[in-house]
Amino acid sequence: ALDVFQQDNLELFTTIAYHVYWPGVDPFNAYNPGDPESRRGYYGVTGVPYFAVDGVNTGSWESTIISHGNTSAPLAISLAGNFDYGSRAGSCDITLDPEVGASGNYTLQVVLVQDGLYYNGSNGFPNHENVMRDMFPSSSGTPITLEAGVQLVETVDIEVPQGLTLDDCRLVVFVQGG
Repeated sequence: ALDVFQQDNLELFTTIAYHVYWPGVDPFNAYNPGDPESRRGYYGVTGVPYFAVDGVNTGSWESTIISHGNTSAPLAISLAGNFDYGSRAGSCDITLDPEVGASGNYTLQVVLVQDGLYYNGSNGFPNHENVMRDMFPSSSGTPITLEAGVQLVETVDIEVPQGLTLDDCRLVVFVQGG
């Protein structure tokens, strides 16, 4: 249901699937267990599935996404950068333009996700999209301070590990409150 809803509402949101080590074996968690465990602790996840919209757990995710998607955000985020396909490394210049209501201390998160993965896990869903593969520079993100009306540009280095199909990967960038 989520994948179809996302395809029908690409302009409203994206998802990040942080695969945890329970309730059963999960090769996506085994690939990088540290980052999902850090995020699980941050969100206070004690059971799966767990769905958060703008960092808040919700059971009515469809209506929450539509409601939030129709609300103007006080922060514009744009991304530019360079990437060397040979070394699989590059950097992202992330431009943040905060408006009134977006001043303070935050954390900039840059997440590498991969689509088109197949594994028939304990949940019975064989196709996996938006799977978190890595976080840059780490799952702790980059501490930033925003001031309304003052543009901030942060550069974050990235590297796509060998074994991941580049065409199936993308970056998700978001700012998280304290």
